[in-house]
Amino acid sequence: MHAQENTLSEETNARIFSPGRKITVSQKLQMWQMLKEDPECPTRLLIEKLIKIEGPVEISIRHVNRYRKEWGLSRQKGRPQKSHSKEVGAQSKNLIVIRPNLTFVGMHLFDDWIEQQDVLSEVIVLLKETIENYKSSNPSDSFPLLNHKEDTLKCRFKALLYA
Repeated sequence: MHAQENTLSEETNARIFSPGRKITVSQKLQMWQMLKEDPECPTRLLIEKLIKIEGPVEISIRHVNRYRKEWGLSRQKGRPQKSHSKEVGAQSKNLIVIRPNLTFVGMHLFDDWIEQQDVLSEVIVLLKETIENYKSSNPSDSFPLLNHKEDTLKCRFKALLYA
């Protein structure tokens, strides 16, 4: 029985690695070795590597994919994932991922302090007066800053101040 299994695998190997019309035996073997080393390698990159090693080949991506299926070395469908995404996938298995954003904590504290000081309300009053003076001296001008509400002016001024 064991001898029959060996002959079957030898016959299968002979059929699998026989020369094709568009690919030689050495190209098939090289492709098979590259797929064994990296089964997730996209077919397009596999063909490019094969061309660098073996020279020009006449097979298409579809042809290579048929060999991959026959050899049991097919990739998952879809675009290949980048290497760092595998690390992120491994990290996402944790229940909770905490990433403190310490660079913005000081800004929030400063914003709360500014609001407590009530300094911005004085600035906004002066800004509104300046806008009204500009509107009266230039009635034909029209741009968004001239028509903002007080809350919008406050938000935009804080953004400029904090930047």
